[in-house]
Order: sequence, then C-alpha cells, then structure tokens
Amino acid sequence: IIMISDDRERQKMMSKKGRRATSNEKGGHVGKCSPLKIVICAIAALVGFMTWLNATFDVNLNERIKPVKISSVRRSEEKENRLRPDLDKWLQMNSNTPASRFVKLLRVHLHAQHDSEASRIKSCCNRVTSLNRCADIFVKLGDTETKGAVATKNRAWCLGGTQNYLHAQKLHQDAASDELQIYTRIPLIDRDNFTVWNLHRYENKEWISNLGTDAVCLPLILAAASIQDFGVVVELGPFLGFSSRCLGIGLNTTGQSHSFFAFDTFDGTANYNSIAHSSPWVKQYNQSFTPQNSNFIWLWDMVMKDVYPTARANAGWINAANVNAQHWNNRPIAFLGIDSIKDWSDWKSQLEGLPNPLLSKGAIFAAMDFILTDQPLIYYGCLRSFLQPVYSSLCAAEHWIFIVLQDIYQADIQTCMSELVSFPSTESINTMMQHLQQDLLFLRNLNSSKEDDTMSAEMNCVQDALAKKLSITSPIWSRFK
Repeated sequence: IIMISDDRERQKMMSKKGRRATSNEKGGHVGKCSPLKIVICAIAALVGFMTWLNATFDVNLNERIKPVKISSVRRSEEKENRLRPDLDKWLQMNSNTPASRFVKLLRVHLHAQHDSEASRIKSCCNRVTSLNRCADIFVKLGDTETKGAVATKNRAWCLGGTQNYLHAQKLHQDAASDELQIYTRIPLIDRDNFTVWNLHRYENKEWISNLGTDAVCLPLILAAASIQDFGVVVELGPFLGFSSRCLGIGLNTTGQSHSFFAFDTFDGTANYNSIAHSSPWVKQYNQSFTPQNSNFIWLWDMVMKDVYPTARANAGWINAANVNAQHWNNRPIAFLGIDSIKDWSDWKSQLEGLPNPLLSKGAIFAAMDFILTDQPLIYYGCLRSFLQPVYSSLCAAEHWIFIVLQDIYQADIQTCMSELVSFPSTESINTMMQHLQQDLLFLRNLNSSKEDDTMSAEMNCVQDALAKKLSITSPIWSRFK
C-alpha cells in the first residue's frame, strides 16, 4: 500500500511537470543549452535521481527512534497502512474480550506512571550478553544469589510493579530491596500472606529458577486475569514453570477452573543438568530424580499447586499428535504462549494440531523468545495485520505480547510465508522495517511521556537487533527456504 501510494504521488508530480514542460515549449522559453549548462543539468538530474532512489529503496538499519506523540503514531499508521485500525476505537468495539481487558490492566499497572517501565524492567535483570538479555539461572546459596558476579536485582520492583513497590518502600523505609519482597504486593492479589517473596518460591520455600522470565511475569499475570469466560490458556514449552505460575496467579483471579494447559517434554539430560545446577536441593528432595530418570513434570505441578491447582501439564513432543483442542474440549484459546517455537519449521509442526482459527479476534498471544529467534520474520512478514504488540521487555529480555485484531488461520499464514521466502524483495524488506519502526514508536509512547535517554537507548537496541534479523542478508531467509 505504501509503495502504491508513493508511485501515485510520483506519477502526479511527473504529470504536472510534463504539462509545464509542454507549455514552456509552446511559449518558446526553451532555448539552446550551452555545454556548461548541459553539465550542470546532468549533475542536478543525477543528484535528484539518487535522492529518489535512496528514499524509495534504501533500508537504513541505523535510523534512531525519536519520541513521537501517541496520536501522531496512530495517524501515521492509518495513513501508511489502512489495514491497521485505531487501537482505541478497536478496544471500544471489542471491549468484552481478553485483549481489551488486558490493555486496560496494562495502563493501570504498568503505564499509569509514565517513564517508569524501562526502569522496572531493568530492575529484573542481569545484563550478560550482547543483547543485554536478562539471564536468571543462578545457584541459591543462603541469602546470596550468584551468577559469576553477585546479581544486582530488585525483584520487589520487578514483580510487584512500580506502584506497589513505592508503597511498600514508603511503609518500610529501613528495609533493603531484598527485604521489600516480603512486603510488596502483587497486582490484583490482595493478600498479605502472598507477596513478591512467595511468588518466586515453592510451598517448601525453595527458590523457583527460571530462564529470565522475571521481566514478563507481571504482564503475564495481567494477561491471564483478562480471560474471564472466554476460553483457555495454552502454553508451549514452560520448562520449570515460572511463567506458568505467573499465568496461574492471574487466571485464579477470574474464578475459572480447569482452564490451563501446558505442553513440554518435561524430560531430557540437558534439562536435568540445568535443574541440578540451578536447584541443587531438588536431588535431595526427590532422590529418584536422576540422569536416567529425568522426568520433572512433578516440579511443574509443585509450581502450580498453590496458585492454580487445576492446571494440567502434558508430557511429550509438542506436535499435532499431542497438542490439540481435545485436551480442553474444543474451547477457544484465549491466551497462547510459545516458548518452544524458534523457527518456521517449529511453528508449522507444533501448531498444526490446533483448530482454525488458530487464534480468534480478541485473544492474547505471547512470544517468549521473540527477539532471540526467527519469529520476527514470521510476524513482520505475515502476521502483523493480525496482531498489535502491546508489551515488550525492551532490550533487557526477549518477550513480546500481542493482542489479536482479527482471526488467524494457519493456511493463510503458510501461504503468505511460502510466497515471502520464495520471492524476497527490497520492497518487502522496506515495508517490514517501516512496520518495525511504527511498532517501536507505539511501544515507546506507551512506556514514556517525554524524551528519555534510557527509553531511547532501549528502543534503539531492540531496533538494531530486529533490523539485523529482517535484513535480506540475514541467515533466517535461507533457513526458512
């Protein structure tokens, strides 16, 4: 649409120039050109042509994000891509959906205090890789958490949110950040005996390890709390289940039971080694847990027992034979979370057993490995007209959460992907890059009300990482083919 619009504008301009040139010729104003004039005209024409060529086809991977008012972003999206509705209007028209309720909860608990979300996310993380990814595998030794150097995290702020953290800090001014976990409430949970401290612990008070899910836990709680008589929560690849625990806490607030279904192998030598390293207490707690008997579905059950006891875990390969709607009696999927899908092959094999539409309008979709995998090409290549990102862990971690704007059918996505990877073009890359910038502008203005160096740095980091993945030179294209 953007390219067609640009072509029409250029045609109009050329048409006007042609009419002027014709009238000039009739009026006798075109005289003979001297050699010097010819050279000057040729240089001017070349400069003009190169400027047009650059504006039309160049993909500038280093262009920086600047703060733009949210209304301006929306007007820009409507002008450049008419498939994208105004979000507020869409939310009003679909107010009784999980997607609409989720955005409202995000505005109350994450975006009520502008400019705080980047700081909240940073409080969740150890910055340890080139992507500044939030890594959270560590060994618990007494009260000290170690991973190389001592971690400097503030989980009271990270998991409780800015408002709850500041409230606890005001009431307990002498408490250190670690101690504030005991006093900091969890959004939507009005219980003094279940705070941030309990959120990260089993009933036996042992620590629940995870692969960097802290930053997205609070949004997952809000997402699951938005379900309300719509359907079920389905999670693919939860590992030990900290993300499942966050979803279970939110789902428990709805009063719905038997609405959570998780799928994983819950087995394997690599998983055993990871658990034995991060949670050494496990081998003493369950002495039958060995490299030869590495099934750990019982650990996932422990994670869910005190927050959502009717949750059901299913062990086995994540494929059509094991992941299908019969598990939940063909109820619609209100929330789909994927942590096991890394590329297009995984997408096809792991989701092919799910019904059509895969996700209905008003559902919520969470990509737990978005930045670190091939998922950006699937989204920007074929899914963007169906989804709107409303949460990102920025550059601290890899999580993105979307709301579903219209029904998603697997066959449509497969056809689109087949065409996209068969005939990649500069135009398609350009369009994807423009959409990436629009999304980042939108997310930036959800999280910040003014120009902020911290938020700008986070957005630039995300843009650089995703731009490399979308580039025509990215190895993703060959993998997809």
